[in-house]
Amino acid sequence: ERKQHLPQLLSLLKRPTMIWLLLMVTLHGITLTTYDNLFSLHAESLGFSSAVVGLGIALGVGIEIGVLALGEKMLRHFNPISLVLLGLASGIPRWVITAYATTALSLVAAQALHGVGFGAFWIGGVALFARLAPEGFERSAQALLPTTTFGIGFVISMGMATILLDYIDTKELFSLMAIISVF
Repeated sequence: ERKQHLPQLLSLLKRPTMIWLLLMVTLHGITLTTYDNLFSLHAESLGFSSAVVGLGIALGVGIEIGVLALGEKMLRHFNPISLVLLGLASGIPRWVITAYATTALSLVAAQALHGVGFGAFWIGGVALFARLAPEGFERSAQALLPTTTFGIGFVISMGMATILLDYIDTKELFSLMAIISVF
């Protein structure tokens, strides 16, 4: 049965909780997409090889896969909001360490927080968007998570980076990501 999505979407977007959630995941998306697109530039600016970049990304993604595999179990023990907040909070030390890393080991090790942070954020976010949706609109509401995180967040982060990197270096940019994670 085909449903009318626009009225459901508008009713969802009228909820103050949803507006705050969308703002929060957009801010987090700014930090994630800055990492996704500028981590290698940052590592290079620190004098590290592409192998260091590969190790950092592989470590983060490997842990992320493990955390995502535990998603159902995590949702039985933690509420979705707690998981989203864990994901957001993990960005603070990650971006600080990434910004100020002086060794390849510290830069790579900090990316382990990606696995925990992104995994918890994604598991909690998907569950939370479904929980806040009107009945029968859960899956459509879940589409707002990647749209805001990797759509709007990406556009803002890359637009911001294009301008800021004329005035600051990647160390300062990743420091800014830590500040964004606080909010």
